[in-house]
Amino acid sequence: MTRGRSHWMALLGVGLVCTAISFAVFSVTVLQEPCEASADLDTDQATQGCLEECDCSAERQDLQVYIAQLKAQFASTAGLRCKPQPACPQAAAIAEPSLWPDQHVMESRRYRDFHALPSAATLMLTFAAPATPSGAQITGQAADIGSETAMTLNWVRHVCMLGLPHAVVVPDEQTRQLYEKYEVPVYTPKGLPMPGAGLTLGADAELELDSLKPRVLLQLLDKHNFDAVAVSDPCTVWLRDMQSYMDMHPVADMFMASDCLSHQAEALATPNVDRCGHVPGSESGMALNEGIIILRNRVATKALLRQWAGESAPSQDPEGRRLQDPPAGGAPQELALLLEAGSFPVAATAEDPQLIWAAQRSVRLGVLPALLAASGHTHFVQRLADRYQVQPYAVHASSPQDGRAHTPLRLREAGLWAMDNATSASVGNFLTFTINVEAVLERHTAQLPGAGPSDLQKHLLAVAYQAAVLQEAAGLARALNRTLVLPHFQCYCDQAPTLTVLQACTVPGSDLRLPFTCPADRLLNAEALEAAGIPYRAAGFLERSQVPANITRSRMAVHIQPAGQPPPATVTMGLAASLQKGATDRQAQAALRKFAGIRVLDVVGLEPSSFGGFEDMQTAAAFRQQFQAVVAGTEWCCFGEWMPNGRAAD
Repeated sequence: MTRGRSHWMALLGVGLVCTAISFAVFSVTVLQEPCEASADLDTDQATQGCLEECDCSAERQDLQVYIAQLKAQFASTAGLRCKPQPACPQAAAIAEPSLWPDQHVMESRRYRDFHALPSAATLMLTFAAPATPSGAQITGQAADIGSETAMTLNWVRHVCMLGLPHAVVVPDEQTRQLYEKYEVPVYTPKGLPMPGAGLTLGADAELELDSLKPRVLLQLLDKHNFDAVAVSDPCTVWLRDMQSYMDMHPVADMFMASDCLSHQAEALATPNVDRCGHVPGSESGMALNEGIIILRNRVATKALLRQWAGESAPSQDPEGRRLQDPPAGGAPQELALLLEAGSFPVAATAEDPQLIWAAQRSVRLGVLPALLAASGHTHFVQRLADRYQVQPYAVHASSPQDGRAHTPLRLREAGLWAMDNATSASVGNFLTFTINVEAVLERHTAQLPGAGPSDLQKHLLAVAYQAAVLQEAAGLARALNRTLVLPHFQCYCDQAPTLTVLQACTVPGSDLRLPFTCPADRLLNAEALEAAGIPYRAAGFLERSQVPANITRSRMAVHIQPAGQPPPATVTMGLAASLQKGATDRQAQAALRKFAGIRVLDVVGLEPSSFGGFEDMQTAAAFRQQFQAVVAGTEWCCFGEWMPNGRAAD
């Protein structure tokens, strides 16, 4: 069956609507190596120094391999640092991240048992969700484990690469056994009821863990006497050791991330910027985020934790069962309220102007800069780290979308996802494509009335066109039995739940520059892509160091050939291939059969109607239905609690 233009035109309106506007308007680290930090050395000195500090000569070859991997993976290894450590790293500690899901056991590493962790240190901590065999699965690109477990193990993997003491708080015996299988240090709170241990009346595991968080932190500071505890969500990726930043602010009682979207507001100390109300002089607008909290072992912080524990504890009956849910938002909102109480107008401390007084002037709080403790927006949307060439200490990969698959996709695009199978980088053949959005906008916006298209009009045109081309690429990849490599998508409007985004196409208080390279979840539903059985890799996949050279060196360009036009010279000379525009699946298979052994086909000139569809009617209908689910429900405006039934307006 050959599709006409009418089909992909109809696609443009699917799931991409806002108010009365629809798409029908468009017809068509340096990674810290196993040795910890002492003094900065150049790469060769660092390599030799670490080798000399290892007692076990059998491990030296593994360490040399690790250093070579670092050199290959990162453009610069300046600042690689060493100091003596208790033992040489074992082979599993320096293995490629992609090997872990295949092994299903992380063999001996520096830190394996909670009780062996040094207390004179900052403990890196996260809370694991209960392990449920029936939970959502991440397949194909990641281990066949629950998505929440994969996210937590990704957190563990990055903390391990920094060589930091760490532990995962587990809620029940089943979850403890799961993480001990991976030899992850686990902590089971003593004397505290945990989810899965009787708290079942209307229980929501995430809220339950949040309500118990302050009491767990008190145990770690009081009974285990850690110098500090850095607790972060499992969707946090740690890229640098925070200790150096903490040492610059010795009087701080605690540090916390925020939802501030403006590095400029923080750098210029501009008060009263939306979400950046922690800047001294601000009267409101503080937006603290519990995704990253660092607590020093001090009287002030423990007093705050006791207050937080008292206010966030759920109501219980005499048997200890919860009777009602805590207030909407759970413990994070309550902690923010405790810290904000008596804080306005915001005042800096006398000892350190980068700290502010919080919680009725009882706590010296350091709000982590948006550039250094990046949020999902500042890192994946604004891309501040790339703009300022600064590596954050951590990326809190919060996503505005609800789907479980969105965060791994964002992390894959940024090269921060360490839980893919080793085979995902080496098995199969691939198909790439690019989308020339600017050329399409120039060609079509001239038809719009007025002086020129608004950013909103550009966004509607650009996203609709990219969705249509994505369908062409997905269909062609399926016809050729190849894995689709997603491109970087372009957006001209930011995403927001309210109508305010329609005015300037940016969220108030944001440093976003238009247009911008947007995360793939702004255009597609990653969960639906997984469910549809469309094999894919994130943008930038072929540039990752894990992809072997026999793939990256086996590439061929395939030019979409319009009827009546001569082929490019590269095709005539046999340096590239061509495919007739509108070719069906069987025609494409026949035309490109001799290139079946080429690992990567780069399709050039792909646009709507380039692929003629599937000749088998049943196959064509099934693919069309599957792809409609991929682009349906991707909301960029007017969603959530701001609209009836939590959905976008039609």
